Amino acid sequence: MLCNPCLIPKQGTSSQQVGAVPASTSITPAAPSGLVPRPPHSVPQPPRDPSRWAVPCPGIPIEWDADTFYTTYPFQLHAPNAANCAPYDLMIISGIPKARSPQCLGGTVTLEGIQPCAKCSRLTLDVKIIRERATRSFEHIGNHDDLNADQLRSKVAAVKEKMNTLKLKNLDLEDSVQRAQARLAEWRELFSFIGQNPISIPALHRLLANADKKGWSPVTTLKHCQLAKAGKYTARNYTDYEINLAILL
Repeated sequence: MLCNPCLIPKQGTSSQQVGAVPASTSITPAAPSGLVPRPPHSVPQPPRDPSRWAVPCPGIPIEWDADTFYTTYPFQLHAPNAANCAPYDLMIISGIPKARSPQCLGGTVTLEGIQPCAKCSRLTLDVKIIRERATRSFEHIGNHDDLNADQLRSKVAAVKEKMNTLKLKNLDLEDSVQRAQARLAEWRELFSFIGQNPISIPALHRLLANADKKGWSPVTTLKHCQLAKAGKYTARNYTDYEINLAILL
């Protein structure tokens, strides 16, 4: 009878020490050559790094007018230091803009093809809000950081128009000030002449009455005062009192 060499006890050992397996010891099957055995109760986790996704997530399409996308989409919302950062990442795939969540879980393979993950599917409302804001006039958007290129151009044009209006208004005010200063100088010259010659201007009260009645300017009034002083002009708009006084005399 042939004996199994593995069961033959070595010298100095007993038969109980060879080939016997303690009852408390569990036997784990050996893994095939080249494979690492999976730890017990381990559950594989999906990779978070998009470069390691087995099935890349396609994201959700951003419904936007293709002819105006690059001028009406607020790209600045995706800047790292944006004040009002968009809650999704923007991708341009084959000319089609798409949104992908920063917490994207990877695509899902179905009979209809690769579908976006649950995180990306929830971005529909966020995209709708940004699209609706992009259609407003810049006057109805409080934060200028949210304006797109078209809205910024419209705002710049409106500001330029307002600036031109203010410039014209300022020029009109400057002209008005210059005219007022010139007229003030004329009145000062008239009052100065009358103040220096209160008696030597005959019939001054009738002369001033004519100036008021006929709407003379300060220059015209001054000219008549100078003529009256030189005896070349006499105001003859006598009052009733003067006529009655002349009759009595």
